Amino acid sequence: MKTFLIPALILFCFTKLPAQEKTSCNCTLVLSEIIAHVETSYPGFPSKTSSDPKAYLRHKQLLVSKATKVSNRERCFYLLEKYIGYFGDNHLLLSDRTTRPKPHFLNDKTTLKGSTAQGGIEGSWTRDSDGFSVAIRRMQKNTYRAFVIDSAKEHARISSSYFDLFGDRQQFRIRRYDSHLTTDMMRGRVLGNILIEPGGTWTRTTQGKPDRKTANYSEAWNKKFSYHQLDPATYYIAIPEFSIDPLPFDSIVVNHIIPEISAGKTRHLILDLRNNFGGNSSFLSLIRLIYQKPITLPGDYVYSTPKMISRYTSSTNPLHQKMLAGLLAGPGKFVQRDSTRFFLKEPLSYPQQVSIIVNDNCASSTEYLLVIARLSSKVKIYGRPTAGTLDYSELLGPEQISCKGYSFMVPTTKSFWTDQRPIDKTGIIPDVDLSEYPEDQWVEIVKEQKL
Repeated sequence: MKTFLIPALILFCFTKLPAQEKTSCNCTLVLSEIIAHVETSYPGFPSKTSSDPKAYLRHKQLLVSKATKVSNRERCFYLLEKYIGYFGDNHLLLSDRTTRPKPHFLNDKTTLKGSTAQGGIEGSWTRDSDGFSVAIRRMQKNTYRAFVIDSAKEHARISSSYFDLFGDRQQFRIRRYDSHLTTDMMRGRVLGNILIEPGGTWTRTTQGKPDRKTANYSEAWNKKFSYHQLDPATYYIAIPEFSIDPLPFDSIVVNHIIPEISAGKTRHLILDLRNNFGGNSSFLSLIRLIYQKPITLPGDYVYSTPKMISRYTSSTNPLHQKMLAGLLAGPGKFVQRDSTRFFLKEPLSYPQQVSIIVNDNCASSTEYLLVIARLSSKVKIYGRPTAGTLDYSELLGPEQISCKGYSFMVPTTKSFWTDQRPIDKTGIIPDVDLSEYPEDQWVEIVKEQKL
């Protein structure tokens, strides 16, 4: 068993992706490379194809056939995305850093195809923060496109496409036209006459006027890392991503946040993790704030593949060396790591209550923190179900793809709960669901504990 005296730091390697460059690619070749990586290295492949292997084979063969007719790089990306989508795993990440979606333009043929009534996606919308306005039109079932109708302070061409939405009003994913192509798309929703997405809230406009008062609450959005006292009884920490270097972040927690909470004897801590899609191991420093007693978690499972065997063979890490015999003995099987234990000499007296706010963009290491936090009786989770990106994890770096500009990431481990209690389809369900409220009200609701 591994025992960590918190902080416990897990170091991840990040590979710099190539700069933008225009180059043509053979779509059939790229698809075959991605298929090979998935079938040989993805730990979810056996379980996600074994129940109906013929269905997977049909899916693969259809796309292989279509790839021979694709020469356009953007169209090739969408074909690759469709192949990956079969597995329903947000940790299978594909990006093309050289290509952005081709812009489209609003014209007479782009007409309203659905309801613009309250609750629908179609209609005219104005962003609360700056007055930027778009007209959203349904292009086909569960696909919507936003066209610029008032660029306000942004240098965006009137009538040009701004983003696409895939899904329905209860949840959609967003592809922006000013960013490179990626399968790692954030989520949003429509609540009455409010469209909520990570870029802000948008209000439906009728006859050129917003249908509600613009939000002005100072804690409406989790946009940047911050920590401060909200009132004598409440301390607030906002962490939009775990990309902070673990050591400096741990220093902030130990030398600033904990002393401030302790000095003020602050009973209630609000930890705002909305839109935090994960990152590195810096989240482990927060365990101090929720800790009550030693925490022990079963070990995750390493998938024995040629890549992992090679990695562990060359590693000097004693834990890797210990597992190597098991990996060598069972190619294509899973080898469980030792359990992990988190230990503090004593728990903190304050905070006495920790409220964690999450939404459907919380993923990966953010969700792992929630798994740990749920073991503490002083923690309650508020918000919406998370993204569901943790059944298969530990991305070590991009796979080898012959086409320059592509990045394809494959998880290498299976979480200890995946076989019995998978979370990817449902996400982590909050203790208190706040879906009926706009997100710009969530912090105030949690602070007052009036639901």
